[in-house]
Amino acid sequence: MTAIDDTRVETLLPADTFPGTGILLALDVDGVLNSIDVDLWERNRRNGQSYEKAMPPVANGIERRHVRTAHGHKYWVDIDPAVVQALDTFVQTNNVELGWLTSWGPNVRAFIEQTLDGKLSGGFVLGSRPPRYRGAVLAEWKRTALRALVETAGQPWIWADDEEIAIGRTSPNFGDDLIFTVSHMMLEPAPTVGLTVDDVAAMERFATSLDVGVGKRGACELGTTSAEIHALFGDRLPTFQAWMRGQTMGVCPEHGVVVYRADLESFLTGRRPGFD
Repeated sequence: MTAIDDTRVETLLPADTFPGTGILLALDVDGVLNSIDVDLWERNRRNGQSYEKAMPPVANGIERRHVRTAHGHKYWVDIDPAVVQALDTFVQTNNVELGWLTSWGPNVRAFIEQTLDGKLSGGFVLGSRPPRYRGAVLAEWKRTALRALVETAGQPWIWADDEEIAIGRTSPNFGDDLIFTVSHMMLEPAPTVGLTVDDVAAMERFATSLDVGVGKRGACELGTTSAEIHALFGDRLPTFQAWMRGQTMGVCPEHGVVVYRADLESFLTGRRPGFD
């Protein structure tokens, strides 16, 4: 009998699975993880080259893979396995909530399963491309989806997109958007290069710079342990203990009494649960 792998993670999870207490990683696909030069391909096709000969050359270290979506659409994509592995490690070792913010929408499932071999599983679809209105797609739909979540959760975020951030910068009030009132990081890769390992290292530095209640995963999945609380607060511990009076604590069989991370984040950000 084949053993059941209890560690298997679903490719995509419902959005409400995520509490909104970690770092939101809003990730595009084309031009970010998929770096195939579509413009060159289309120019070659217009110049009369066959489907196969029009394909752009594959850069060193890049792998070209084929994807077929649930709707039967077929795509060739170029990915950098080193970047995919680095991103997967970043998500797994930090308190990161991965939201796919891409025109692929729910079809990103096929991209994850067929192109990434299941890496970067366990995220959710943050937003789907809206239908065309009079032949056009509404501009800045991705930032609208990001704003809707950030305004609700108030969580720090990282956004990687090769086009829409640049579109947003053309708006005179771009910098006044409420999404910029929390800690954030934006990455705008060149579309024929995509994210790099150095970009992922920058994400790591960003996560490390945040409070322990949001950044690295602790020793206990249930909450923050007593040892971690003592190390974090030091002389401020009595203040935190007074703040916690009346709050519900968790009990872990391995680590004993723990503080729920949502409560810890509320204290660190000055928000009292139920009062803001």
